[in-house]
Amino acid sequence: MKNKYKLIKYIFIAIVIINSSYIFKYFYNIYSNDKLLKNIKKTYKNATNSHKNKFDELVKKNPDFVGWLKINNTNINFPVVQGKDNKFYLDKDFYKKNNNSGSIFMDYKNKITNNIKNRDKNIIFYGHNMKSNTMFAELNKFTNKNFFMKNKYITFNTRTENLKFEIFSVYKTKSTENYRKINFVSEKQHENFLNKIKNNSLLKKNISLTHNDFIITLSTCAYDFDDARLVLHAKLIKEKILK
Repeated sequence: MKNKYKLIKYIFIAIVIINSSYIFKYFYNIYSNDKLLKNIKKTYKNATNSHKNKFDELVKKNPDFVGWLKINNTNINFPVVQGKDNKFYLDKDFYKKNNNSGSIFMDYKNKITNNIKNRDKNIIFYGHNMKSNTMFAELNKFTNKNFFMKNKYITFNTRTENLKFEIFSVYKTKSTENYRKINFVSEKQHENFLNKIKNNSLLKKNISLTHNDFIITLSTCAYDFDDARLVLHAKLIKEKILK
């Protein structure tokens, strides 16, 4: 009987050690990624001369860097990378090292261009909904009506453009829902898509949408049901081409 209790004791100790190790690793990843991003922001801010020089400083650190995404009154103020698929940066930081927090990344199928004829109608960004309230977690703020109405804009700056978008839709859906369509075979198909994602919104905003519009989509996990996603859409309202 004593041996049996000893065995149970040792199993219990082993479980505690394994769980403690997992918890330590989880919070260490959050801490290290937060520190890394602060240093990247400092590099971007302190780079001398033009915007393009600032951009090039980060391209030197990671050639996958494609732009900078910011939403006022949230902690979403991050470099955006783009991998060869939509899996790599799920658990890799800006320097491509393993980290559960991952990175904010653009859909691998999207193209960055200031040529309107070749521009994708829908540019998609992904990030984790971390329980530590980091990465894309503060997208949850937009499910609050007052916050949704008062905080309208998202900026995305690339090497050649400064883009400003106005938020018009937020909702929760399954990952299999077709909210990530990038291009369309007809104007009618595009308009139907825009009307659908606008009508999906938990909160309504009076914004007109036509086939001439370009949008961005921000997607993160939600915990309301299996395979849930929290989705935010915003319409391009201003662009500045950088020389």
